[in-house]
Amino acid sequence: MLYRSRSIGRDSDEERPFAGGRVAQALRKRRQIHWINSERRQQSANQQVGETIMAMHQDRVLLAHKCSPHITLMARDYEQLAALTRSVESENPDVAAVLLEELERAHILAEGYPEHNVYMGCTVVFQDETTRKIQSVLLVYPGEADISQGKISILTPIGAALIGVREGDSITWETRLGETRRLRVLEVRAPHAP
Repeated sequence: MLYRSRSIGRDSDEERPFAGGRVAQALRKRRQIHWINSERRQQSANQQVGETIMAMHQDRVLLAHKCSPHITLMARDYEQLAALTRSVESENPDVAAVLLEELERAHILAEGYPEHNVYMGCTVVFQDETTRKIQSVLLVYPGEADISQGKISILTPIGAALIGVREGDSITWETRLGETRRLRVLEVRAPHAP
């Protein structure tokens, strides 16, 4: 349907379509298509960001595996730590993820203690390679932890980083404050050794 209108400042009549007809429907359809395309572009961008983050995480894990020393665990420790990791995943996801990465790359001993490697219940003497400070800690399960007695939990960032590491090897770990630290394991003592 057409109607006549007078343009301001013009002496001639011009014809233009009635706004309530097909043109309005076409404009609504065009806006709807534009909105759908915008949503698709946003979803595509979100998917690309998600894929990029996943690729970065996988690269970090691969780099950590290449840069980290080989670790060895007793089968008993492996089973108990795997169960512990699953039980704390929702409350402490960061440490659980680090511990899970360590468990995934560990060499498992069916019997005996890993000679010269950190295991649950042993005393570890290590040196911070930045400050040169030497510390001695006992690696324990969460219920036994008492920092005043030098007993650190496996669910602390340093505890998760130490498990399975061999004497003489250096490891890099991230503190709860996000600082990256490097330490060298100097000695691993059996639970009943002086």
